[in-house]
Amino acid sequence: MKTLILVSDIFNIGGIQQYNKLLCGAMETAFRGSDFTAVSLWDTDRHGAGLWRNIKIVYCGMSRITFLRKAVFVVKTAIAVFKEKPGFLICAHRDFAHLALLLKKIFGLKYAVVTYGTDVWKLKRGLKYSGLKNADVITAISRYTKNAMVQNGISQDRIRFLKCAIDTSLFRQKPKNEKLIDDLKIRNKRVLLTVGRISSEDKYKGHQIMLEVLAALGEEYVWLVIGGGDDEPLLRQRAREMRVIEKVRFLGEIEGNALIDYYNLCDVFVMPSKGEGFGIVFLEAMACGKPVITGNKDGSADALIDGRLGFMVDPDSVEEIIKAVNLIFTVKENRTSPEYLIKETGKNFGIDVFNKTVKDIFSEFIL
Repeated sequence: MKTLILVSDIFNIGGIQQYNKLLCGAMETAFRGSDFTAVSLWDTDRHGAGLWRNIKIVYCGMSRITFLRKAVFVVKTAIAVFKEKPGFLICAHRDFAHLALLLKKIFGLKYAVVTYGTDVWKLKRGLKYSGLKNADVITAISRYTKNAMVQNGISQDRIRFLKCAIDTSLFRQKPKNEKLIDDLKIRNKRVLLTVGRISSEDKYKGHQIMLEVLAALGEEYVWLVIGGGDDEPLLRQRAREMRVIEKVRFLGEIEGNALIDYYNLCDVFVMPSKGEGFGIVFLEAMACGKPVITGNKDGSADALIDGRLGFMVDPDSVEEIIKAVNLIFTVKENRTSPEYLIKETGKNFGIDVFNKTVKDIFSEFIL
């Protein structure tokens, strides 16, 4: 049986992209006798060649004009449906749900919608909402996302949990990179790390309040900021105004093996967000044995198993964030133990756990 997967992209930088890659890998592992075609909106044929054996990727050209790219995406999807006659469709983003609903009405094609966080939290009407509401199965990466959909009128009976996962063979504890320590001038410093877009659309990640936290901490603290975006110049300017610019290292976008060095370089991973659907970066940090501080108002609770694996704070409280930082440096407990964090992260969020869940959810539809 053939299955069609609609994705925004797989091989670019970002949490959704990592999740899509995990999903494709799980499909191949869980359903070895099935064939998959993934139509990708933003990837190009320069990405991901030959990564999976039974997943063919259809690309939509090189144009960066959104309207043209989306038009090509719809055409390529229609061609795949006519040519390959799939028995099931997976929308790896709610933006494709209305297209899936149209295909269901025309061809009787059953479909799933994969959801994340802010993409569905406030979705209450319109074509995309109709596409979501009429899906045969919906996946949610956290209880927060599921509850938001239920409050918006989506049947909870159709929602299944498919939480984020982490490749612990890639993200792992390793010795600190001495060259990086010298290049960044952070030797003998207490190092805080945040990994996330610095974007006007992602202000919820807590970069601004971290400047206030940094201003209140001693001179021995340094904050490494990984991620880019249109808000970075504003954040730099604010750091200068607050006279903490010397304590901040803006590192831009970093990916792959290089990112692992930075996780292992820090003492604390902190991102007091209030808009995470889950927060795969928390898993990445914990898999490297690093204590984590998150907000307590979003899907981060699922990543930290309600605070069992890390420190959950009011993301709007400078005092609570500082208190958590101080606790990490002064108290020995499970949440500050590298061994405990590595073990529990693998146990609860390893690739094998994710693959099994994928099989459990989709076996009804993929034969």
